[in-house]
Parts: sequence; C-alpha cells; structure tokens
Amino acid sequence: MKFEIADIKDSADFLNVLLNNLTSAVFVVDSEARIINVNDTAEALFSRKAQDFIGKFCGNGIKCMYVEETGAICGTTEYCSECILRAGIMETLKIKRPILKRKLVRGFYIDGVKVEKHLLFSVKPVRYNEKDMVLLIIDDVSELEAQRLKLEEINHTKNLFLGVAAHDLRNPISAINIYASFLKEDLHDCINEEHREFLDSIISSTRFMNHLIKDLLTVSQIESGALNLEIDRNNYEKLLAHCVKINQPIAGKKGIKIESKIEGTIPLFYFDKYKIEQVLNNLIGNAIKFSAGETTITLDISVTGDSVMTSVNDQGPGIPAEEIPRLFEVFRQGSNKPTGDEESTGLGLLISRKIVEGHHGSIGVESIVGKGSSFYFSLPLSIE
Repeated sequence: MKFEIADIKDSADFLNVLLNNLTSAVFVVDSEARIINVNDTAEALFSRKAQDFIGKFCGNGIKCMYVEETGAICGTTEYCSECILRAGIMETLKIKRPILKRKLVRGFYIDGVKVEKHLLFSVKPVRYNEKDMVLLIIDDVSELEAQRLKLEEINHTKNLFLGVAAHDLRNPISAINIYASFLKEDLHDCINEEHREFLDSIISSTRFMNHLIKDLLTVSQIESGALNLEIDRNNYEKLLAHCVKINQPIAGKKGIKIESKIEGTIPLFYFDKYKIEQVLNNLIGNAIKFSAGETTITLDISVTGDSVMTSVNDQGPGIPAEEIPRLFEVFRQGSNKPTGDEESTGLGLLISRKIVEGHHGSIGVESIVGKGSSFYFSLPLSIE
C-alpha cells in the first residue's frame, strides 16, 4: 500500500520522532529571532538542553562568539548587522520564501570552550501556533571541512614532490637522449642493425619520458594554482594554420589528411597563444593517434554568440559512451588503442581542460562508436 504522509501528518508523536531523529539541527524561530523550540540534534550540536535555548535570541541561544564575548543581546552587537544567519532569518520572515544552504564559519562557546564550526544553514517559512515563524535548519560540516583541508595539504605536498622529481629527472633524461643520438650518428657505419635498433629504442623512450615529464610539470603547476596565462590579443586563424602545418607531416606518415573549415571571419581576440596551441596540438595529435590511415581530420571553427567554437573531428573508432565522462581526468585513457602504436601519457586531455577553463571556456566531446569523435572547445571573445 502506498505510504501517504497525509494519513499521519497530524500525529504529534510521529512528528516529534521525525524531528528528533533528523541529522540536522532544527530550530523554530519567531519574528523577533527568538528560539521557540529545538530538536534533539540541536541540543547535541551545541551541547545545551532545550530549556537553555527556548526564549533566547538566536545568537544567545547558540552562544555565538560575538554575543558571548561582549555580554550583549543578539542583534545589538557591532557585528550583528553583517551576520548572514540573522539576515537569513529576517529575510525569510519578510519575503516568505526559503533560503537554502548558506555557509557560516564562526566560533561558538560549547561547554565553556570556544569552538570554530563550519555550518550550512537553510531557513524556511512556517506557521507555528498560528504565527508566522521560520524553521532554521543547521548541518555541521566541520569534519568535512577539516578533511577537505587535509586533502588539499596532501595534494599540495604531492604536487610539490611531483614538480621537484620531474624537474630533477628532466636533465639526465635529456642527456641520455642526446648521447644516444650522437652515438647513432657517429657510429652509424660501425654498428650492426641490432645495435642501431637498441639506440632507436633508447632515443624513442627518452623522448617519450621527456614528454611525460613536461606534462607532469604542467599538471603540477595547474593543480597548485600556478597556471599562468599570458593573455594577449592574437590572430586565431593564423594559430590554427600553424597547428595544421606542424601536425600535417605526422598525419601524412599514416596517410591522414588534416583540413580546416572556418565559417566566416574570426576576429582578433584575447587568449594565451602558446597555451591554446598546446590544446590544439593535443586534440589534433589524439585524432592522428586514433585514426586509421587514409582518413581525414577536420577542424570546424565558427563564432557562436560571444564565443569562438573549435571542433576537431576524426573518422576513428569512436569512444564508448561509458568512457566519455572520465576522459578529461588525470591519467584517463579509453579502451581504444593508437593505430600506429603511438605512446600517450594520459594527461593531454586533462591539461587541455584546465587551460580552456582557465580562459573561462568549456570543452567536451561527442562520439559515435564506429564513426568517429568530435572534441570541441569554446573560447570567449572577451575575457574580463
């Protein structure tokens, strides 16, 4: 049988049990911001009995630091005019509409000790004892906030270590690459084919490792908030032509053509030329990696509203729908394999997303398995 709240809503016992088993602290507050009633969770949150709340102004009842330290009545301190909790209560009483999930960080005196708490509160208008009042609903998120700060600290330490390690590895790996290239060139006529293959493998591996280190350093900078954009007024069409030109020889080795289609004229606008070049090269490079030979990659560019939209379209295998939501996360690679055994760090799409979002743009993908994928991003024509 379907449960009907109307069948039991008039039961005082039921409502009392319901309110007292909520994980949120609930206060009934009158038009003067006095506390009329509380639930058990409110008592536990502020370590006070119901009678210690009832009849008191809100700030006095919950022992707000500003009224406790001045001995004042809530609403009369210098800070009260800026208190978002009091403002939320009075605003809801006035407009008769709920206010949801506002954050309050403040010290409260609990068992005589000043404790800083991170609270989320909502205020909803109600009729109680035939009077207009509000329900003040408070959730204590202090533990979640502490965990968040701890994770931020761990992430910062990780990024610092990652940046130092990657930086220190870059020089010796570059040296290995250079020495192996010298050996291959200088000893070309003195070594056999097997030894040449060994050197080619060393050169290829160190080149990939340098690329990985570069991406790791970029990710480390981004996650530590050190993504510095050098915004200037640039020619986007010229940048596109440059990216197509430098990627065409790589695509040509697989018999792939790169075409660009520009709808109308793209005006000069402000963006970081080198960072957006990195985005374009990442997306074009991925299209080349996952496309079969004798296919075409098409870049479609247009002005849509107040943004420039760029779409890199390939005729590759397409991406399964369940893999798409996580493509732009760190070290995420799909189930498709590069058609020419190219290597991938799994960081390019994450870096591209961060760069585009740093420009206040957006990035995404549409794909059909068996037909191909379209990676697109937008850049605003004006950045405030």
